[in-house]
Amino acid sequence: DTTTTQIYTLSLHDALPIYFSTPTSLVLTDGYSVSIESHLDYGQIHNVKSPDSILIYKVVTPLRGGMDVHIQMANKVTVNANYEVLNYGAARLRATEQFFTENAKAQTYATAANFRVGVEGSIKKYRIRGGYAIFGSPEEERSPFGANSLSSNRRVIYGLGFGITDKLKEIINGVDKRMEYFIDMGYTFSTSGNTGKPYVSGPTITDKIDQHDFLVTAGIRF
Repeated sequence: DTTTTQIYTLSLHDALPIYFSTPTSLVLTDGYSVSIESHLDYGQIHNVKSPDSILIYKVVTPLRGGMDVHIQMANKVTVNANYEVLNYGAARLRATEQFFTENAKAQTYATAANFRVGVEGSIKKYRIRGGYAIFGSPEEERSPFGANSLSSNRRVIYGLGFGITDKLKEIINGVDKRMEYFIDMGYTFSTSGNTGKPYVSGPTITDKIDQHDFLVTAGIRF
């Protein structure tokens, strides 16, 4: 497989970086064949296999760009935010076989936006943080910040965390050794959904997926 991409970054005063990535061109080779084996009641077995086929095609990924913001206040509070835009409508498939249906579908995709923001504060040995993220969908007809999340297949994530970092004192062979230990607990809640029809004349079905994750990390630094 061959991959070609270019990434450019423009920084403003080292505090407001703006970046964009040109579309990535992936050249892929697929080999495939079909085989059928039948077992008859009187014991005979028949095998049929199609000729081996090879398809070489190119995938052009979307153009993306974004901006990062980093703010630190009195070495106690840190704020990080990221806003990213992806032009899914520019994605294409190219090969000896023309992907008319797939490319026509890609042209209906909207430009999707992702937004992430996180805040962390520290008081002595304690740290507390919170975060929010929203990932837009190219199938969405409205802004990714619209009110109806179930019709757009967007994903929204909320996060909270709490940690402690402190030092331990230990005497080893008469030498004062100081070790640092840390305990961190994090919780995230993500929700996503989609509304659609499994077939043209079928009923409208709404899927909603909620996920809860809890992670505890502990360690010692010597």
